[in-house]
Amino acid sequence: MDRTESMIANLRCQRDLLNELVSELELRGSLTSSDYSYCECRADQVIKGLKNARRMAIDEMIKGVPWFQDSSPV
Repeated sequence: MDRTESMIANLRCQRDLLNELVSELELRGSLTSSDYSYCECRADQVIKGLKNARRMAIDEMIKGVPWFQDSSPV
């Protein structure tokens, strides 16, 4: 899997996590403290995934900059 496909898969996973959270919360009339805890846990998962996607994107941008010298042997 190349870098772009990996980023897309990562972002889709984050989207799915948020969609599941929204669906579950819509089914509940009122929220309890455990619901807030669950939201916080799910938000942490999404944050970690988005940070990973951001790192991948930054790595790709840096590789495209002319001053960047790849240290791998030719």
